[in-house]
Amino acid sequence: MAKRAHVPPSRERYYQAHPVVSFRASQEDYAALKKTLGTSGKSIGQFFREALGTARRDTRIAYEKGRRDGYRKAKKEYRVIVGCKLCGGPILVKGDVMKMKVSDAVAKVYDWYHKECKPSELAEDECELFDRETEDE
Repeated sequence: MAKRAHVPPSRERYYQAHPVVSFRASQEDYAALKKTLGTSGKSIGQFFREALGTARRDTRIAYEKGRRDGYRKAKKEYRVIVGCKLCGGPILVKGDVMKMKVSDAVAKVYDWYHKECKPSELAEDECELFDRETEDE
């Protein structure tokens, strides 16, 4: 009789706690599974745990991704950048006080008005008119 290779007790316990699951699939099913795993970025084990409803959700990763994406979007949409008067290079304006200063400078240099606020003596081609927006828009 052939001598069986020694298996350490820890590996034996692991095998008992994590049995192998194996099955046969058609080429179409296998291709569909590979495509699904490729687009989702999940392992086959994660795929089946989710299908069985036993997967643990890692909310920390989802939270961090959402926070990072939201930060990037807000930074891109709401940051104020002005050009240096000498070299023209970008200056990132930070803080409410600096944003108020930039706002005041823009108001002094440009004739910007809400459409309903434009002075009657001012021609429309002498100013830029904007719709009034509310905070929730």
